[in-house]
Amino acid sequence: MKTSIRRTVIAAASVSVLLAAWAGASVYSVKRTESALQELVKLSASASPYRLKNLEHKTSLFSSTGQLDLS
Repeated sequence: MKTSIRRTVIAAASVSVLLAAWAGASVYSVKRTESALQELVKLSASASPYRLKNLEHKTSLFSSTGQLDLS
């Protein structure tokens, strides 16, 4: 195998691994954010001076959006 072809293959493999890691980290953070928000809503209902209500959290593969009411 020529050196230039080998370098191209290594570069393509490296980029692929980095993209896969980025996608995995994105999906992981979306799931962690959702569970953390739900836990905050549960905790605020029991014994805290503030109350979080009406959590609307929408997730997609690489992002999430939402809103909640703080009183």
